[in-house]
Amino acid sequence: MSEGYKRPGTGLPYSSLTSERARVKAIGEAKVKLQQLLIDKTAAFHGGDESRAADLQYYTIPNLEARIKTLENEQTAADANNQSYLGSTEVRIALYWNVPT
Repeated sequence: MSEGYKRPGTGLPYSSLTSERARVKAIGEAKVKLQQLLIDKTAAFHGGDESRAADLQYYTIPNLEARIKTLENEQTAADANNQSYLGSTEVRIALYWNVPT
């Protein structure tokens, strides 16, 4: 595929859609990992492994939460950028009539 090829019906480049999919996947995977770490933290507390529980509570989990927030902010910015692109009248007309933009 060429760099300038746009996905039919969206007017967005394939690369934009691929990176958006990758961001959404990364956010989902990070949230699943966070849930597992929260379970591990609880198990460590109840199992008497205070060192592991403290490491999870004060370092690992906050770092992952910050990473999730960063990914979500990137996704929000990308969505706003795509919305502004799709929001222009010329693009909407071109998409409606299936005219290359």
